[in-house]
Formats: sequence, C-alpha cells, structure tokens
Amino acid sequence: MQPNQRQPALHTPLGSLAFSLTVSGQTYLPSHYGALQQGGSFYHYESDTFDCELVLCRPALDARLSLALQECWGAVFRIKPHAPTTIRGCSFSAFWQEGFSWSESGSDTGEHLEAVVYENPEYRLHLGTQDGHMLMIRKHRGDRIPQSLNLESDFEQHGLITSSEQGIEVPMTEIEPHETCQIHFVAAWTRNMEEDNSTWLAVDQPAANILHTEGLL
Repeated sequence: MQPNQRQPALHTPLGSLAFSLTVSGQTYLPSHYGALQQGGSFYHYESDTFDCELVLCRPALDARLSLALQECWGAVFRIKPHAPTTIRGCSFSAFWQEGFSWSESGSDTGEHLEAVVYENPEYRLHLGTQDGHMLMIRKHRGDRIPQSLNLESDFEQHGLITSSEQGIEVPMTEIEPHETCQIHFVAAWTRNMEEDNSTWLAVDQPAANILHTEGLL
C-alpha cells in the first residue's frame, strides 16, 4: 500500500463528499492507501490503540436500478481496539467539502434508513446509512455493533444519527477489545427527473452488497 495523508473523498457532480473517522475526540487521516481490483480503494488508519480500515467501492446493485443511476458508491468503516484498550467513543461521518454545487437539501429517511437528498436543477444525490433501529437489530444479531449501544426507545433510535445539509454523522459508544464495529455510507446520483426514486433505493444497502463487488466479505 502507498502512504496517504489526505481525507478520503468521493467526487460527485454536486461536489466532493469526504469520509472522516474521529476517535476520543481526535480526527484521524489514513496512513496508507491501496487500489482494489474492481476500481475501489482501501484505506488503513494507523494507531497505537486501534486498527481501522475504510473501503470505498461500488455496491452490487439490481440491474434495473444500476441502469437508472449515473453512479453509486459505498464507504465501509471497520474499527477494532488493540487489547487491552477500550475505545470510549468514536464517530464516522460523510460530509460535504467546500465548493459543493447543490442548491436544495432535505431529510429523506425510510425504514431502517437515515438519508438526505441533495439537488440542483441538473442532478439529484442521496446519501444514506443505516438508522439507529437497524444498528440495534445488528447488535442483537452479533453483526459488528458493540454491546454497549443501548437504544431502548424509538426516540433514542431516531436521535442517534445526525443528518443535515452538511452530511451524516454516526456516533458510537464504547467498543471493547474483543469487538469490531462496522458502519457504512452509500451515495448515489443521477440526472434530476421527477418521479424517479432510484437514488433513494440505491442508498438502502447492507454492507455485504457494498463489499461483494471487491470480494471482501
């Protein structure tokens, strides 16, 4: 892998979406970068207290959905503490860098989905991630969500993730040394046409669909 000290980003017709990792209040940049076989990218974050990887690649999509889109990309973070360290708190985010060209934005959530839509007269882009309810389902399945996450009420589940015109941030509670936490984002865009929900459907994807294209399951 090659050294990389820049913020991982996805370049879209509406601007650049940057993906960020913050652990214990400190924002980290990847230390190394590698290209994947099917056009994706792999980033490694080096720390004395944790290992973190980020994969950027195209999800596996239904053929009809794929034809309706201009592009769709997923970003999968996976973090694990080094024993005996416990990560006391961290967050994962996808946010717009300066110079974006969208003129309107709004919340567009659905079942198990936290999403924001961004538009200008020419393009529409959805940015999405799994909502708090889905993260709790994954916790109970043992699917890479720490046991410390405890969102008992609908209010807590809906209030965990911050989504706005700036992007989406997913905070996470304590991660023990034996645990791995995985959080992902999906961005999809196409021409802005009425009664077309292809970008919204495309961002409602599990991590397995994102990683499948690059054989990283």
